[in-house]
Amino acid sequence: MMKKKSIPLILSLIALPFSTHAVAEEEAAKIAKPANEDHASSEALKAIQGKWKLVTMRAAGNDAPPQVIATYKYEFKGDKLMITPDNPNSNGNFSIKLDPSAKPIATLDMTDLAGKNEGRTLSGIYALENGTLKICFAKDKRPTGFVATEETGYGQILIELERE
Repeated sequence: MMKKKSIPLILSLIALPFSTHAVAEEEAAKIAKPANEDHASSEALKAIQGKWKLVTMRAAGNDAPPQVIATYKYEFKGDKLMITPDNPNSNGNFSIKLDPSAKPIATLDMTDLAGKNEGRTLSGIYALENGTLKICFAKDKRPTGFVATEETGYGQILIELERE
């Protein structure tokens, strides 16, 4: 008769090939990423580098007041975004990941690097057109359009930036 203590060991031995296979597939997928996707992401990052000023900010259908708009600055350096002034929940430093090949809209992920929300990733979409960078991000799920209406609430924010 099999002892009860050996059952977890047997189950873990049975599961081991499946778990290592899943890990191997994940690693292979990371390695097998097409070079043109990496190039497109790199080119997209290059296109937004530098200092930007906030032109509009909207949440829940409300525009931020002009005095708030005037104070915010955004600076992209490599794969980092610095927003000044910082706020109580963040020190204003984010890592960013762009996927310009995402369909139907290019995506952006911003991960907070410090503060109360350290490690939290905001999912968004972006478009760079005629010197204007539009970003719409949300804390719950990735937006599907550049909107921040009463229906989307305060959890979704639309900003427009222009180069300084």
